[in-house]
Amino acid sequence: MANEKANVAILELSDEDFPRYSSFRDKLRVLVPVCLLISFQQGLSQFGVILDNLAQYFPDASQTMIQMVVAAPSATAIPVSLCSGVLATFFPRKKIGLAALAIMLVGGLFPLFFHENIYCLFVSSGLIGVAQGLIITTSTGMFAENFYGKDRDFAMGLKQVTDSIGNTIIAVAVGQFCLIAWQLSYSVYVLIIPIIVLVAKYMPMGEPDAKIYSSKQGFKGIRFLLTPHYLFMCVFMMFCGLSAFGFYLNGSMSVAEKGLGDATLVSIVFSVQNVLTLVFGLAYMPIASVLKKYTLAVAMGVMCVAYAIFYLGDCVPAFILGGVVWGIGNSLVQSASLVYLANVVPKGGYGIGLAVGNAMINVGISFSPLVVNSLRGAVFGSQSPTDAFAVIAAFCLLAAVLETLREVLFVRMKASK
Repeated sequence: MANEKANVAILELSDEDFPRYSSFRDKLRVLVPVCLLISFQQGLSQFGVILDNLAQYFPDASQTMIQMVVAAPSATAIPVSLCSGVLATFFPRKKIGLAALAIMLVGGLFPLFFHENIYCLFVSSGLIGVAQGLIITTSTGMFAENFYGKDRDFAMGLKQVTDSIGNTIIAVAVGQFCLIAWQLSYSVYVLIIPIIVLVAKYMPMGEPDAKIYSSKQGFKGIRFLLTPHYLFMCVFMMFCGLSAFGFYLNGSMSVAEKGLGDATLVSIVFSVQNVLTLVFGLAYMPIASVLKKYTLAVAMGVMCVAYAIFYLGDCVPAFILGGVVWGIGNSLVQSASLVYLANVVPKGGYGIGLAVGNAMINVGISFSPLVVNSLRGAVFGSQSPTDAFAVIAAFCLLAAVLETLREVLFVRMKASK
């Protein structure tokens, strides 16, 4: 009994029975179609550049309500992410992914035709959130069940590269369309049409996950949901969601407040971040090999530095420097958080385990405006979007400290084969 309790407290990571590929080409047959599926996964986050335009177009809406246009998909994605784990036990992941892309296409193009009321934008954001909830869990599940160790690090890094390419295209297009009319920014979602065609043609169909409940073993397959390491990672995923969206929700408003420019500057920062995400997504595997189990803690520390620069910087070069540091940290956080989440989920439990974990990311994003703005008011007594950066920096620092303590005290790593 004592040994059993010790095994629960100590997380030992080692190689297991995962697919072995004879060549890199065989790996690409899984990697490429999944990357196509996720290319627009976080696309609405790039619409942070239009928030100042929305504030002018809807003057009666509060700052928090304007920010929720971008954060709302994460709220919608929470129940969808939870349900997607169950859906994966009934339908192949390819069918779930195609349905998600179709929903995202409808939601993305909705504001082109209906935008006179701000609630129309929430309809759009809600549909996009449904798609995000399905895609995130589906894509991460395919990577987790097919790769382990360094291959898993590479796959999750490549996932961020794909996000970067898609987000770079979206950021540039949104910034340019916004100069004409903010609602035209949503026309970028037309690009989902060829993605649907390519995913339908090339993505492997796969098999549904094992059922959550069986008459022989009952709910044994989901007992890991109550283990200390899994619960810790769920809480940590909320920190990750809050830190990732801190700039998306406050960047354009802070630029306007400091008098540094307009949506063009924020678009530049987004583009820089996306390029760095591409670079550090490719570099994630060697970086993780050096930092080992402290990769996630270091990533959150980098995010803390980035938000401190955003808070203190009062000139364009400083703001761009913050964007560079934020891009590096954000890339590492996105890759590492998914790897670490998958590492605390046993094989055969990826559907529901990753679904719950990804839902917690969306909890952090969804409640970010409320939590950060409330703490900002309590600490600084202001409504300044720049002061929000100081609050987010504190969250990132706390997360880095907690993760470091967990790794030092409770995690052992064995060399993977």
